[in-house]
Amino acid sequence: MSGREKHEIVFFCGHRSLLGLYCLEALIHSRLRPQLIVVASHPRWQTFDRQLNGPARNSTYGLMQKRLAQLRAEVRLWRLARKLRCRVWRTDDANDPDFLEKLRTRKPNWLLCAAFPQILSPELLSVAQQHSINVHPSLLPAYAGAHPHFWAIRQGERESGITAHVMTETIDEGPILAQVSYSIRGFDYRRHYQRIRQGLAELFHYLEATLLDGALPRLCNQGVSPSRFRNNRPDDSRIFWETQAATEICRIVRTGTAFSFWKDRTVRILQAEPKPVEDRLPPGSIRSIDTRAITVATIDGAV
Repeated sequence: MSGREKHEIVFFCGHRSLLGLYCLEALIHSRLRPQLIVVASHPRWQTFDRQLNGPARNSTYGLMQKRLAQLRAEVRLWRLARKLRCRVWRTDDANDPDFLEKLRTRKPNWLLCAAFPQILSPELLSVAQQHSINVHPSLLPAYAGAHPHFWAIRQGERESGITAHVMTETIDEGPILAQVSYSIRGFDYRRHYQRIRQGLAELFHYLEATLLDGALPRLCNQGVSPSRFRNNRPDDSRIFWETQAATEICRIVRTGTAFSFWKDRTVRILQAEPKPVEDRLPPGSIRSIDTRAITVATIDGAV
């Protein structure tokens, strides 16, 4: 299809995820600008949160912070929709037959999807006359599944990327249409997300070349081994001094979620770096305290 031909694109946007909003930002300057944005309702997001994380256990303060984040996401969504000059549909169930029938009337060439909080049914995927396409923040087939940007840091990867692929009944599989890669060596979670944001414009540039100009898909996953991860749990962020080496502890800290316990109190750890030492103390022992840092013994040195 020529880039000058008229085409209908519907974007299923997980607007409470930064990935979904960052994709909308990148699409403003793309030839793949959507004519319609579909977002999930509040009840659908609640269902998604329960499925992913279990029952909510937020404090009053935590609930207030969560609600503020939701309001900020709504404001950003509508600002971006206005810039794109496209309509927004909100749905409790994207797979509902009535919703599917309504969507079919638009005869979309492509469905795009990023961080949408519902698995899209085969019937919905088939609504697209060309392809239904997902944006996933990893170099597939590596780090399929949940929260890949967390796991890439947690596992100590030096390179990551973003993939656009055809959606199939199996999550995060299907032919790859475009990829970008970049170094994440030493990145923390926030910096990794900033790099994802920067990479999306490049990804859509390659994707539009494939879809609109007939270019071959751009792949960056040579030598990448397939892997799949679940959503991270609290124990994936906990520091276990008796079993974890200094480098692993530092990787956990860079995810932005690290914690440990001291005298039955939860201690958040925001920054850490390995420190070589000549003598050894029991792991978890405090070696020194000064105005800049607390040094704690590990199984192979200190942090």
